[in-house]
Amino acid sequence: MSENSLDAFKSYERYCSLRNLSVDDQQFCYNTDSVKNELLRLLDLGADENRVCKKVYQINPDFCRTLKLEKEAKKSTNKKSKNWDVIYD
Repeated sequence: MSENSLDAFKSYERYCSLRNLSVDDQQFCYNTDSVKNELLRLLDLGADENRVCKKVYQINPDFCRTLKLEKEAKKSTNKKSKNWDVIYD
């Protein structure tokens, strides 16, 4: 593991140990706890988010649920913004 990975791991541990995390952040820490070694290995190799989700999904199917929800929300926002191009007289 590289020095950057160790720094990232320490930061992750410190962040997840905070007591005033939001519910989403607590869920993230819970979901990543079981897969953190695999996650750090993939990030150390430079894997993109889709590759990480595909590999980690086999261990914990809830891991990428937040990522999928964010993508769906972004798509629906983009669809709404396209309708704003209408000019009213």
